[in-house]
Amino acid sequence: MMIKPTRLTQVYLFSIVLIFLFVFSLFGILWIRQEVVQFQRESEVFRKEYLDSRKEFIKNEVENTVKYIEYERSRAEARVKRYGINTYGEEKIIQEEVLESFEQFYFIESGYLFGGDWNG
Repeated sequence: MMIKPTRLTQVYLFSIVLIFLFVFSLFGILWIRQEVVQFQRESEVFRKEYLDSRKEFIKNEVENTVKYIEYERSRAEARVKRYGINTYGEEKIIQEEVLESFEQFYFIESGYLFGGDWNG
């Protein structure tokens, strides 16, 4: 079996096509890599901004809740003093009123609200 001789122009044409494919592939890979890196940077910035906004929202909601608790506590203390209830039952009454007032808060998406006291 004899190898068929190829023309010089066919070899040049084939090599030029291979070189163009290699160059376009290289540029394509570099372009895709640059897009991926840019996407990762932008997504990290968006993630940080979103987390910061959620932290600020939660901070504001906690501050508003603390202010509301202080307000309700002062109202409860005033009622306790006005009606002359002893100080032993005062804290229990205040706790019950604050817990009742928590039923109005629904700023947490899951619907759960956790509370505690300063004693741990």
